Amino acid sequence: MGLRLSLNLNLITKAMKFIKNRFILKYFLIFLTILIVGAIFLLQFQRNKNAIIQQKAKDNSIEIKRLIDKADLYFDDDNRELAILTYNKAIKLCDPEINTTDYVYSLYCIADLYYSSSDYISSEIAATKALPYLKLIKNPRYSWLIYNVQGQNYLSTYDFTNAELYFKKALKLKTSLWRKRVALNNIAATYKNKNEYDKAIEIYQILASNVHASKHKHLDDSNYAFVLDNMGYCYYQKGNYDEALKCYYKALEIRLQPQRSEGLVNSYRHLSTYFQKSDPRLAKKYGAEALKTAEKLKSVTEIILSLYVVIESSEGNELKKHTERYIHLTDSIAKAGKMNKNQFSTMRYESKVDKEQNLQLKAEKTENELQLERHKNRNIISYIIIVFIIGFFIILLFYLSLKGRKEKKEAVFESEKRISGKLHNKLTLQVYNTLSFVKRNDLETVENKTELLNNLEKIYFQTRTISRENSSIDTNERYESGLKEMISGFKTAQISILTNGLNDIHWNKIDKIKK
Repeated sequence: MGLRLSLNLNLITKAMKFIKNRFILKYFLIFLTILIVGAIFLLQFQRNKNAIIQQKAKDNSIEIKRLIDKADLYFDDDNRELAILTYNKAIKLCDPEINTTDYVYSLYCIADLYYSSSDYISSEIAATKALPYLKLIKNPRYSWLIYNVQGQNYLSTYDFTNAELYFKKALKLKTSLWRKRVALNNIAATYKNKNEYDKAIEIYQILASNVHASKHKHLDDSNYAFVLDNMGYCYYQKGNYDEALKCYYKALEIRLQPQRSEGLVNSYRHLSTYFQKSDPRLAKKYGAEALKTAEKLKSVTEIILSLYVVIESSEGNELKKHTERYIHLTDSIAKAGKMNKNQFSTMRYESKVDKEQNLQLKAEKTENELQLERHKNRNIISYIIIVFIIGFFIILLFYLSLKGRKEKKEAVFESEKRISGKLHNKLTLQVYNTLSFVKRNDLETVENKTELLNNLEKIYFQTRTISRENSSIDTNERYESGLKEMISGFKTAQISILTNGLNDIHWNKIDKIKK
């Protein structure tokens, strides 16, 4: 019997724990759902913000492309000032990490324009700005362009160490054979300018052994002629005049063919210099051809260089005429160079002012972005706090609800226990005596039957009394009948109770608390 009761109690305890755990699970799931919804909301908010940023970058890219196309036209028309200013406008709209290709390309074009204007410092500055972003571009073409122009800047300023470094970087890139040949040629030119003619000749020999670098034969032939001409110059400087002459003549032969005349003026000048002492007549002839070719090209620089070799082989009036022309042209070039420097100085000043304004705008933009970021972070923190407060109140509500139910159950249990105790204490003996009376006496007789009914009525009244003591008082319509019934319960054989005037009272109008 005791074992069965223990098992029943264990089952009841497990059942109560299961019910309690179900309540906990229910509110935990509600809390978890709120957290998930809050997290999704925050993620969606951040995703929308990123989409807006990308949309802005996309919108800027259209204007950036338009400005670059416009700048390219200025570049092709040799309108350097407008080209640089327009490229700078495109750069200002670029986000280097998003519009990386456009950003690097614009900087390269600016560097190339400054280089062609002999402003090597400004060219170096522009190219240096692009260096950190080359790793973000998959196409090696842009890295090659930047490395090449940077190497040319250093070569032109006699910084041969850095020139060689950047030309070798360009050579290591996975680019076309033509670009590799250009890089090798530039490395050889660096050695040539360093008077390291053996190293230069070694590279020129490699280039001369493989002339097919492009899909166009005339371009390959022109490049081959440049290699031969430069290699001939190195041989000449080393005193190997026979090899120098072979290279010069072979280069001249190629350049005399149609569509291959590029660099012809160099061949004539080198041959004029070569024959200056050994054959003045040929030197004068090639000098005249060099001047004639330069005049066809309408290049003042080439004319001046050609006049120099012509003067070396001229005498008398011709010497005077060519010398005067040489001085006049060099003076014109100097003035033009000064004007160009002034124009570029003005442009650099405007660009500097524009840059300062741009830096100010960028600073303001950065400050605004920081404020927006702070505002966003505050919002996120607020959302998290709200979510946790809601979760806390849900848990608190659950806890109080669970605690209230528990206390209510305990109160009911205590009440039932107390009622059970009263019933046991007050009725056990009467019930036992009544049962004994039934067993001992004949209930067919009127006296025994009447006594049994009296005993049962006593048990009933005591039970009802205990029940009423532990139940709520009915203060509604049944209050009057309940009151009369309670008063009549005190009536005994010795005591008579009269309820005069009880029916005259309007119980419904009396306050419930007073009842």
